Amino acid sequence: MPAPTRWGICGAGKISHDFTTVLHSMSADEHQVVAVAARDVGKAKSFAQLHGIPKAFGSYEELAQDSDIDVVYIGVIHPKHLSVGLQMLAGNKPVLCEKPFTMNACETQELINAAQSRGLFLMEAMWTRFFPVYQEFISMVYNGEKPEEIHSTGTLCDTGVDETVTVILKYSGNRLGIFTCSLLMPLSNEGFIFSPQGHIKIPAPLWCPTKIETSWGNMEFPLPPISATTNFTNGSGMCYEADEVRRCLLKGFKESPIMPLAESELLSSIMKKVLMQLGVSYESPSKASSV
Repeated sequence: MPAPTRWGICGAGKISHDFTTVLHSMSADEHQVVAVAARDVGKAKSFAQLHGIPKAFGSYEELAQDSDIDVVYIGVIHPKHLSVGLQMLAGNKPVLCEKPFTMNACETQELINAAQSRGLFLMEAMWTRFFPVYQEFISMVYNGEKPEEIHSTGTLCDTGVDETVTVILKYSGNRLGIFTCSLLMPLSNEGFIFSPQGHIKIPAPLWCPTKIETSWGNMEFPLPPISATTNFTNGSGMCYEADEVRRCLLKGFKESPIMPLAESELLSSIMKKVLMQLGVSYESPSKASSV
């Protein structure tokens, strides 16, 4: 039987708490958390004590250099994803990086290039993709296809952050994808797919669903139970992406076939176009023109 996958946790916030909680609920023969790092060593030690983790570091560099780690989960704030991701890759560590992968398309490409140049596994922690519901119409219906046209409109906050946005994606064959998101108001958080053959409804919360309703019947996919509570809804579903990372590492894959790096590149390129149309930019001045 293969040895357990030894995880290092980068960041001691809420999302790292949930991921670590889920790892501890899984078989110790397959997943073990062996170290945690935070910028504040006190927070790292408190996190380690809470979760029973043997090592606590007060710097990310120490985590990157720990030879007892098989893969690093990055749960720090997303403006730091690139710098921390590069640090872990430089330490020869495979990486599972929380979403959004980076701040912009240029950073996404830089992170991917770093992993590929070192021959290391890298995956965006787009946990939704690994839920059983989404295995019924994988890659969000269009199977990684690049849209032919992108149209977006919306409003911005006083700070310049996108507040309410609607996006229309036009694909080949006159197929459309439409979504709305908002910081201003609660939305239904449901997803719908319509075609001449019938419809599919993904009830709320669509980013971590446990059932699906279709023209030809309904299906339910109960989440695996865990002993502790998580900060985020249906947090136990993080087990699916953890298992995918282990599967990929055991097979020697450098990326996941379910959430390939090309998909992360596509998502970041779509978001770049959407934000550009809205008048929002997260590009650094030196790189904005090159992306």
